[in-house]
Amino acid sequence: MRIRLKKKESIDFFIKRFKKRSLKLKNIEKLKIKNKGYRNKSFIKRLKYKNKIKKIQKEIRIKNFFQKLH
Repeated sequence: MRIRLKKKESIDFFIKRFKKRSLKLKNIEKLKIKNKGYRNKSFIKRLKYKNKIKKIQKEIRIKNFFQKLH
């Protein structure tokens, strides 16, 4: 799954969008961020945001697991 950062989009909004989309697709692949020069790649790689995204992926994994049980 690839999600592009929109021009002048805040990272927190981007993470919300990522969560919404990954729940919809039930897809927990590693997040690949295509950068079109709007932001520094290092900005996205900050641990704070990586951890938020990992947390979301974990939530989705757990939800998928329990859905399979029912």
